[in-house]
Amino acid sequence: MATLFNDIQYGLRTMRKSKGFTAVAVLTMAVGIAANTTVFSWIDATLLHPFPGVGDPARIVALETLAPSGEHITTSYPDYRDLRDGTKLLDGIAVMQPRPLNIGEGVRAQRVWAELVSGEFFDVLRVKPALGRFFAGSERDDAPGGHPVIVIGYALWKTRFHADPAVVGATVHVNRYPFTIIGVAPEQFGGSMASLAFDLWAPATMFGELTAAGDSYFRDRLGDRRTRMFMSLARLKPGVTLEQGRAEMQSLAQRLAESYADTNRGIGVTLLPVWQSSFGAQKTLLAPLGILMGVCALVLLIACANVTNLLLARATARTKEFSVRLALGAQRSRLARQLLVETLLLALAGSVLGLALADQMRASLVWLLPATSVPTIRLDAGLDWRVLLFTEVLALAVTLVAGLVPALQAARMNVGEALKEGGRSGAGGARSHRLRSALVVAEVALAAVVLVGAGLFLKSFALAKTINPGFDPRNVAIAELQLSTAGYSATQSDAFCRRLRQQLEASPASRP
Repeated sequence: MATLFNDIQYGLRTMRKSKGFTAVAVLTMAVGIAANTTVFSWIDATLLHPFPGVGDPARIVALETLAPSGEHITTSYPDYRDLRDGTKLLDGIAVMQPRPLNIGEGVRAQRVWAELVSGEFFDVLRVKPALGRFFAGSERDDAPGGHPVIVIGYALWKTRFHADPAVVGATVHVNRYPFTIIGVAPEQFGGSMASLAFDLWAPATMFGELTAAGDSYFRDRLGDRRTRMFMSLARLKPGVTLEQGRAEMQSLAQRLAESYADTNRGIGVTLLPVWQSSFGAQKTLLAPLGILMGVCALVLLIACANVTNLLLARATARTKEFSVRLALGAQRSRLARQLLVETLLLALAGSVLGLALADQMRASLVWLLPATSVPTIRLDAGLDWRVLLFTEVLALAVTLVAGLVPALQAARMNVGEALKEGGRSGAGGARSHRLRSALVVAEVALAAVVLVGAGLFLKSFALAKTINPGFDPRNVAIAELQLSTAGYSATQSDAFCRRLRQQLEASPASRP
């Protein structure tokens, strides 16, 4: 331990003496480490641990319906109800549907994104309320329109209700329908979709009241097996494997197909890891994140090759020092360890700077998402212990990749030849020059791969922009109307759209 401490002290002195070399090496490592750490934090937050604030998330799986064609589709409420009542291997099933709603009335009305969820939603996810309670008792049954209660998100509680504890029990209008606030979700919890933060949760049985002012048509859709509009999550019981749960769901789906042949013939059910779900941000981001991780790995390899070349050049300049130390009796392993310790110090400094860069870069994931009306993007890709562990492992890997070659070269040094060559020119031998040339070739090859990939990407993007959509997109604006959030019935919505179209067609601006 004392020897290692001496090596660290010597390495720090060496870094201080060569400030220019240290700055270049640390910055090079920091760029590679920052890129990989940033993408890993996205993968961790979006794919590996997508549900902050949820208890035992490893047991949560996605439940998806399979169409006769094999396509993954959403689930109807009656099918969910039968699967929930028939399962013995799942510790609960929950369904949810994202939907924009209006909370408040008049000028104080605010558009929020909500999830219409089943009564077991919070139990399946094992979330504890920050204030008040979640759905309980009869609020968890399947009676349509009977339970006008909501749970609000922590952010909405702070912004709209000013973190007032008395909000529990208050009545607010959601889509012009009175609801009672029964609880506030914890700050970390954002809902059932990775990287998205919802503001409000209401019972799915209030679908009719929230969609079209209580129209019976919309209320009846909740009981229609053909209306498959809910995403589903399930929790495996302890000791139950994904394959066992999937087999049970397939068996239950077969029973439903036999009992309801007119609506469920050929319909199957499967369980998937959440990161493989066909719905949510993970579906959109899975391929881009995989590509980014591969590109960042190449960037890190280029950085390692660059730093290795710098270390070889520096070791060459220190050939006389090394040869003298070996001639005086220093062990070759001690010399190699000294160089590895110096490289480790550079890698640790690079990882610290890389973490600082990654903390600034992690919010840039929103650039990959389409510019559509979606719930609030919340990337909890913080620098938690998993990201820190990944960064430190990355620093050790960089140390081995970048520092092993110079360390081995120094350990295998021929003392007599080194003293002769160092005495004549102060430079290393031909082997050092060959290694550095090989590293330069490797750097150029990796950089060429990255540049070719970037060029192909840009070419594909340019070609995609030239695809004919079948209409002239110039001067075309897109608007989204959510009339149900203003309490419009289906009849009123149709009448409004007809009037709007007539007025737009009569407008001089619409004429060619």
